[in-house]
Amino acid sequence: MRQLQAWANGLAQAATQYLWPEPPGPAAQGVVVFDHDFGNDGLNPPGHTRGSLLNALKKIYPVDVIHFVALDPACEYPFPRNLAGNAPDGVMLLADDPNDEPRRWDCAREALIEGFKQLNVPYRVVPFNINFADVTWEGEAIFFVNGEKQQGLLFISNAHDLQHYEQIRQAFGAPPYTVYANTNKDQRTMPRTPAGQPGCYDADLGRSAVMTDAKNERSTVAIHEPCFDDGAALNLQPDGRSLHKTRTLSEMMDYLGIGVVSVDENDHLRMVPNLIVSSYEPDKVLLPDPDTSKTMRHQLRTKAGRMPVFGEELLGHPGVTEPPFATHCTTLELPKAPRTTSETLQLENDPAPRDKREL
Repeated sequence: MRQLQAWANGLAQAATQYLWPEPPGPAAQGVVVFDHDFGNDGLNPPGHTRGSLLNALKKIYPVDVIHFVALDPACEYPFPRNLAGNAPDGVMLLADDPNDEPRRWDCAREALIEGFKQLNVPYRVVPFNINFADVTWEGEAIFFVNGEKQQGLLFISNAHDLQHYEQIRQAFGAPPYTVYANTNKDQRTMPRTPAGQPGCYDADLGRSAVMTDAKNERSTVAIHEPCFDDGAALNLQPDGRSLHKTRTLSEMMDYLGIGVVSVDENDHLRMVPNLIVSSYEPDKVLLPDPDTSKTMRHQLRTKAGRMPVFGEELLGHPGVTEPPFATHCTTLELPKAPRTTSETLQLENDPAPRDKREL
């Protein structure tokens, strides 16, 4: 109980420091997609998000909750998933550190903020770098610690150092349980695409979103283990100690009672870990590549209780300078639950509406 109260206090502190003004109306729910043609850069073949991507998303989302956000055609970063993430209090979290992020992120982040305003989605900005492809709050994750059932797990990968890791954890309100596992960035051993590009430079290329069954009894995650070569730690502390450490990420999931769907090399190249879990279709999972193996489809049905559905194609070109772009990278699910009560999020110290550059 004390741990949960400390978490609530952490959320209140984070909100007081960073929360933006209340939106004027009900917040939109569903999924956000940038309105973008991948052929704009002259390298990738044409592939508009209103085409094959929209057709894929309609398999797991009602069409009226798929929200397209305007993006300048000159902006070359159509990946909202990397720019923002759901915080435990139902607010979207964004990072703001132009000295640490690629400049091309700036225009996309500004477009996403404008989209949040139009959709009445509450958000807050933290003044340091977070790549949300490496950081995920899994609010529906079911797991066990010392035999006690828990819900809600924060995943963090690739922090610059322990101080940065702690900054990220605090930005999410310091939830009771956090799993830390870095991706394999060793040039000698990292998985690669057929074009020779790094195959798991971000954590969401090696670990899927958590899939929790309809009865809220068990969670499952798909993992390509070679993407994680440095083991995993539960509740890593600033002094380097932790509640529990394992040699692999899969072993950590076993320790927590979370099921694992093992992704082999071929299905990893088909971007299986980039699958999409939708709150609107809890018995389905959207995979980016229709050539996903029968073995993987069977694992998802039997271990995760999910019926695989497929997009028409992978956006982007697998043989140019990047891996193909999967549906997961190009989408961002909005908060599913209302924010916590006003008593939890006291904003009495928060001044009048401000422009973000005043932070």
